[in-house]
Amino acid sequence: MEEIRRKAINPALLGVLLSANAFAQPQCYEDLAHEHKGCPENSVCDAEMGQALLRWSAQVARWKEAASPQTLSEIRAELRTRGIPVEFYTLPAAQSGHRPVSWASECQAHNPKPPAARVYRGRGFVKGTAPGHVLVQRGNTEHRVPAGELLQLGRVRLLGARPVDFYLPLGEQPLYFSAGKLHALVEVDDFYLLLAVPETGAWEASLPSPEGHRRAQDTLEDVACPPEALPIAAPFLSTRCRRVLDIDSGKPVVVQLFLGCG
Repeated sequence: MEEIRRKAINPALLGVLLSANAFAQPQCYEDLAHEHKGCPENSVCDAEMGQALLRWSAQVARWKEAASPQTLSEIRAELRTRGIPVEFYTLPAAQSGHRPVSWASECQAHNPKPPAARVYRGRGFVKGTAPGHVLVQRGNTEHRVPAGELLQLGRVRLLGARPVDFYLPLGEQPLYFSAGKLHALVEVDDFYLLLAVPETGAWEASLPSPEGHRRAQDTLEDVACPPEALPIAAPFLSTRCRRVLDIDSGKPVVVQLFLGCG
């Protein structure tokens, strides 16, 4: 497998770049943090992904600055056609496939000495899931990436008579269930969306309503995991269970969350 290498900025080179031409157009730090504009510092990221992230950032800035009646329609169209840039765990081999942005995981257990065994944090434009796959958009191509192999989203397991797995952006947690879908308040670049996630299928987005979510938030409670909870499995490093409201029945249900080292 190809080893993913972190690219740090050489301070001396940075100083030269900043002072090389007094008449050049001023640059911000982000322009110099990576060889490809728009890419995060210390990441493996190509020019195409950098431009996609810049485009997304410009969209978010516009939505935040001047929300309009068309904002939600635009967000939904973006999710449907291009996906939204969310985080997940990934492996070096993904660089020969959908080529996500990737960087070193902060978890010690994800960084063993054999580089090929390392697990990385990744970011890509996800649209939803299909049976056994995650739908990732890159440019004009939709990639069906095998779930749990080269791409592992956050996992939430609804426990009960018929356990069901739902997949969220890494680091996000369920808020409530409604119409058989898990709903979560998701933050992407300081912009908040209410994401509706089915067992499998396209993700759906709405704008959050704090008043409407208060009842659901009040019912969230960590509980002891029942016997049917699953053991921890890589790349996750910890697990816990939580009581979450099911809006349709008006009753709480128990979910098992699979987490990293944070």
